Amino acid sequence: MKTFTMGQSESFTAASHFVRALLRQARASGLNEAQLLHQAGIAPELVAEPQARITTEKLAHIIQLIWHGLQDETLGFNRTRTKIGTFHMMGELAINAPSLDKALKLATRFYALVTDDYSFRLVRKGDECSLIYQPRYPELDREHVLSEFTLIVWHRFASWLVGRHIPLSNTQFSWPSPAHIDEYKFMFPCPHQFNQPQISFSFSRQYLDLPIVQHHADLKAFINRSPVDIFLKPRNDESHSTRVRLLIEPRVADGFPDFDSVASELCMTSQTLRRKLKAEGSSYQQIKDLVRRDLAIYHLTQHALAISEISRLVGFTEPGAFIRAFKNWTGVTPGDYRSSNE
Repeated sequence: MKTFTMGQSESFTAASHFVRALLRQARASGLNEAQLLHQAGIAPELVAEPQARITTEKLAHIIQLIWHGLQDETLGFNRTRTKIGTFHMMGELAINAPSLDKALKLATRFYALVTDDYSFRLVRKGDECSLIYQPRYPELDREHVLSEFTLIVWHRFASWLVGRHIPLSNTQFSWPSPAHIDEYKFMFPCPHQFNQPQISFSFSRQYLDLPIVQHHADLKAFINRSPVDIFLKPRNDESHSTRVRLLIEPRVADGFPDFDSVASELCMTSQTLRRKLKAEGSSYQQIKDLVRRDLAIYHLTQHALAISEISRLVGFTEPGAFIRAFKNWTGVTPGDYRSSNE
């Protein structure tokens, strides 16, 4: 049987929480909430549903709209604007550095010169190093959206500079574990620590010695694709959760392979793969559910397929079981989800 494949930006989704938090800030900054949703193609009813999912493309689109509406790369979450183009200018400096160590030093110094609203520090300790983000006015980012996005952006940017995914060993957050904690498993595939004195991500110090492999033309393309690529799994993501997902995603309609087969294809024992997934806060069942959920959302928003056909395409033999599972994943039925996107 021929299976359906899709681009990465089409197959990943994000919690509607992010859109609600962004809209609250946009509204407080004077932007028109209804207009933003209309331009981004997001139904208001979907945003109101706590468990609903939004495609990463639509999340990226609404961020772009707020960026340009406010002319602020920090989306209105600070006292003063960070003008559009600031990150690009930082990238122009960093890309000329001989190593990641030098690039991150230049990047942190650059932001120290252009703003007092937030700062970055690169700290080395033993075999590890940490990039620490310090907002001066954390009360303006009450739901921590800007802090979360900032860590993602800097991790993705560092990985992009050296042309390799940099595995995270630890992340620390100054707030309690949030209601959308499940998103962290994929935003930051590593152990998470909450109620900490700092906001940071850590990785092996050996990556600081890697050379910068990107060029100015590459930087322009990276900036033009932002923020869509930021919310996707990097193509060179070596996390085991992503490797498993990419392995099983094309096989959904034919039935998922059993766990032992997946482990064998990844050249490891089942026990080893189970342990590695657990270290990333994931499991094979969770990955299968996420693949089914995101593929179902894609079909519901992109095609006029019958729900019974979508049920089959995402690996359910009985539409009723699919409807129950979808409502458990998103809080709404497949029919209601489709209606809210029409």
